[in-house]
Amino acid sequence: MIGLLLFLSGSRILWMDTFRNLTDTQIKNGQLDLRDWHAQEGEVLLLDGEWEFYPSQLMMDPEGLMNASDGPKKLVQVPGRWNEEFQDGKSTPYGYGSYRLRLYVNKSEMLNYSIYVPSVRSSSQVFVNGRLLAGSGQVEKTKDEYTAKNLPYLSTFTADEDGVIDIVIQAANFKDARRSGIIRSVKFGSEAAISKERNFSLSLQVLASVIFFLHSIYALVLYFLGNREKKLLYFSLLLFCITLMNLISNDEKLFHLLFDVGYEWDFRLANILVPIAGLALVQCMDHRSLPYWRLMNPVYSVIAMGTAIVTLFLSSSQIIMLFPVYYLLAGFAVAVSLITIFKKIYRNFTGNVLLLLSLLIVAHHFAWMIFWRETGVSVVHYPFDLILSIGCFASIWFKDYFTMHAETAKLAVQLQKVNEHKDQFLTNTSHEFKNPLHGIINMSQSVLKRERNLLKTKSVHELETILTVGRRMSLLLNDLLDL
Repeated sequence: MIGLLLFLSGSRILWMDTFRNLTDTQIKNGQLDLRDWHAQEGEVLLLDGEWEFYPSQLMMDPEGLMNASDGPKKLVQVPGRWNEEFQDGKSTPYGYGSYRLRLYVNKSEMLNYSIYVPSVRSSSQVFVNGRLLAGSGQVEKTKDEYTAKNLPYLSTFTADEDGVIDIVIQAANFKDARRSGIIRSVKFGSEAAISKERNFSLSLQVLASVIFFLHSIYALVLYFLGNREKKLLYFSLLLFCITLMNLISNDEKLFHLLFDVGYEWDFRLANILVPIAGLALVQCMDHRSLPYWRLMNPVYSVIAMGTAIVTLFLSSSQIIMLFPVYYLLAGFAVAVSLITIFKKIYRNFTGNVLLLLSLLIVAHHFAWMIFWRETGVSVVHYPFDLILSIGCFASIWFKDYFTMHAETAKLAVQLQKVNEHKDQFLTNTSHEFKNPLHGIINMSQSVLKRERNLLKTKSVHELETILTVGRRMSLLLNDLLDL
């Protein structure tokens, strides 16, 4: 087990060393000097540091003309929230403002540069050297005019003749009650470097989603092939939820490249999966082995399904208020699953090695996720821990299915042998009965034929009855032998 954890951690460290974006860019006072940086080498920079921030101001109009500044300029940390940066001093996620950063690159390098903006709550647009290049949603000063949409986007541009890249990101939020502004690191590099990293990350997310979805289909097929175990249905549902979570909530939000469902439905879909996945996780475990949980399970199921249904009709602000309920449902599901897993491992360690490995890999994955998030590490999407964990977990189901199939085949052979023994027994028994029965019939028939005139009527009737019953028994024995 220790060797496995060392291998997984070593793989993470190697991945981080290979694909980690540079963060030592020293952005100060809204400026970054990159004249000694060689973009053609393929490095991707994280534009983390002090950006200029203009609260309650939109610096650029749609034609790219700079509006007159009528408010104070502040320096804010990016990524970070703007909640405390407005003029009234109150902490609020709602409002609008403009971020500005000036980059100075080597003007002799005639390169196409790209900027990747992963998340700005809850609408944004990026201007470079006075040109509107890309955006997500509609940035306006009022709630009625603006349109919420928080999706990642990429834009490509060149520096001006002096090697200056003036980046302005305007943002507005009137719906999301969480922290607002630029909440994730903005990436900058050559067009080739940014495209290469993004395409690689997209490929890994597609790979993970396809693997999860195929395992979901396998579990469903096993159920309909004859193993009518409801745990397989719930396991299929759990993997399907993980697939959707991977597509909706991960870095590039692949789901929205195929389906434009709007901000509200995006929020609903992302959160409705939590109670459904929690319910599926509990039901595909041996939760009935827990005496107290067996009584609580119906209540948990009703609450989880009720929360999922209610989520379909809530706005994003109302869903945010329900976050404690989602966390509680997920926490209960994880706790019950862990207790069930530990009980199985305690009872039969050898037979549940794969289950233990899956648990360790999941714990390792989330430990590294928390570490990367808290330390600000930005790397290309890393799906391999979850893929390996799902593979181990699915192998348990497949192993149980094939074990059951082998035991069924073995039982069929045993039943066939028992059936043959039964046939042989009936054949032998029938032959053993036929000889004395024929003797009884023949002797009764001879006595009746020879002594009919000497016997009383009652005796003749009794001999005829013996003869009739004997012939009927002979016919039954013949039928038994034929069968």
